[in-house]
Amino acid sequence: MSAAIDHRPAFAVDRQRALALVSTLVAPIEAKLEALAKLEAIADADAVLALGILVAEVDPPLRSAIQGTVLRLGGERRFIAELGAADAAVRARAAHALGGLRHFAAVPALIDRLTDPDAVVREQVASALIRLRDPRAESALIHGLRFDPSPDVRSACAQALGELGAADALIAAASTEEDPFTVLLIERSLWRLENRARG
Repeated sequence: MSAAIDHRPAFAVDRQRALALVSTLVAPIEAKLEALAKLEAIADADAVLALGILVAEVDPPLRSAIQGTVLRLGGERRFIAELGAADAAVRARAAHALGGLRHFAAVPALIDRLTDPDAVVREQVASALIRLRDPRAESALIHGLRFDPSPDVRSACAQALGELGAADALIAAASTEEDPFTVLLIERSLWRLENRARG
């Protein structure tokens, strides 16, 4: 009887190479798509995590392919579950990934996290909602814009409301907002809405 060969080290190297290839700036898109196919075949939880973080950072053709791979591997369920993690860094990472995946089933869980005790998590949640542009989040975003103690969270809420076309909420907030950067983002969102309306 021959001894079993341990393929785990080769598996780890293949995963590392594929992830590196997908995330490199210089590889041609075809090579990146081939590396994604390898990662999907491996079906490794660590690859899903890395791809979930990467998805929000890449150009649209590759983003679409990464979204498909992560969704086929069940990554959205993992990230939705991680929104409830004890560690704030894990919750923030999950919100970032869900925004990049643009997975609308995550919207209710993201809305719930707009009241997270950690400001970084709330900011990542609001940023994810910018990308999702889901009207279900409007009232929670208005509340965040009006009452969140963090100017970074209020700024992200303003941007998300701008994407939703909530001009009335932005106008109301502009008159009471004290943070200059948040005011700037409110004004920029209103300017974009005006330009959209003009066509």
